[in-house]
Amino acid sequence: MAHSIQIVGSKSLILGDIDLLVLLRLLLAEHKRIPARYPSLGPLVMRWENCRAGYGPGIIDLHLAEVAGDETRRADFMELLRGVEMILSTYGEHIPVAVLRDTAPGVHVIDDFETRTVREAIKRVRMLFQ
Repeated sequence: MAHSIQIVGSKSLILGDIDLLVLLRLLLAEHKRIPARYPSLGPLVMRWENCRAGYGPGIIDLHLAEVAGDETRRADFMELLRGVEMILSTYGEHIPVAVLRDTAPGVHVIDDFETRTVREAIKRVRMLFQ
């Protein structure tokens, strides 16, 4: 599977596309669950949806530079990541494959996905903001 690069300032992060797509799926699910908790992320969420729907190898962009450049967005994004971590805690060690069936068009997750992989991706994304 391909890899995509996330850039914030002079820092960059390379993550596997499947890891990013699963994280993106969970970010979107959490935002949809309580959109009022993350008010400044609305425009980014629409871009994330478009990114997911138009997925191609190596082109996932979470637009993290825009998040980093705005304190309110940054705070909302960090809160969104905490929300995803709460979701992950409900799954235990694995996210059931049924949850990930619609991860992205043309991407087929065929087995349960380890939550530790998503937790590691979240940890690495957070490091871009330090």
